[in-house]
Amino acid sequence: MSKIYREWFFYIYMILTVVFLSIFVISSNDLLFHYNGFINNGLTFQAAGNWNYWIFIISLILFALFGYYTYEWIRDDRFFNQIMNSDSKSKFIKNMRNLEKIARKHGPSYEERLDQKKSTWKIRQ
Repeated sequence: MSKIYREWFFYIYMILTVVFLSIFVISSNDLLFHYNGFINNGLTFQAAGNWNYWIFIISLILFALFGYYTYEWIRDDRFFNQIMNSDSKSKFIKNMRNLEKIARKHGPSYEERLDQKKSTWKIRQ
């Protein structure tokens, strides 16, 4: 996988989370709530017939999956920034393995920041 694409994963996860949330809301409206506002505006999967149950289940699963990926990305980003902005060398060294893992996962800009911090603390790479 190219390193350039890793920087865009957060945006892709966010977009897919919103898309599957929208599909889940429309599908749940068709199956459970029957709100005419959606139906009158053409936001419905009623033409899918019994497939609407599958759309409901799959959109729920994919919304949860991409929501979790988005949450995980934000959590890792906050942790990375917290450690990088810290003035404690021992805290930095203690979390070095996690920081390297996050930097690999998040892309070249994070790897550059980590290498820069390592050189600031004079840690071998």
